[in-house]
Amino acid sequence: MYRNIMIALDGSKAARAALDKAVQLAAQERATLYAVSVVEYPSDYYTSLVYDPAEMRKSIDVQTGDILKEAAKTVSSKGVPVQTRLVHNTSGGNTVAEQLDRVARELDADLVVMGTHGRKGVQRLLLGSVAEAFIRLTDRPVLLYPDRAPA
Repeated sequence: MYRNIMIALDGSKAARAALDKAVQLAAQERATLYAVSVVEYPSDYYTSLVYDPAEMRKSIDVQTGDILKEAAKTVSSKGVPVQTRLVHNTSGGNTVAEQLDRVARELDADLVVMGTHGRKGVQRLLLGSVAEAFIRLTDRPVLLYPDRAPA
């Protein structure tokens, strides 16, 4: 049923749990798994006088690249075809959710898997949710996997 499964990764516990589930699904379906991370730079990235923005970007890119490399290693060790994509969210006004939706459409993803923290109440309102924003705007099937779900 699924040929192209996309997993959104951010290095969180929830994303790691979702990756395990995505690998399991991709293996069952003989699908390709696309591991995607969207890099957002802090708002003071462009105006800081304290540090070099180029060095900061390089550091963030290395950290995110490491997340993707580790994911690819995990996925390929299970015999599942995997590709990674690092997306820089530099196009003014786009959110992480919008970038993920754009990539899902480009990949023709049959399913998008995302981890979720399952926050409730005021904490959810204050922190927001990429997963919630994503499901509100995408036309792709989405599997939200909470970090507290059984393996």
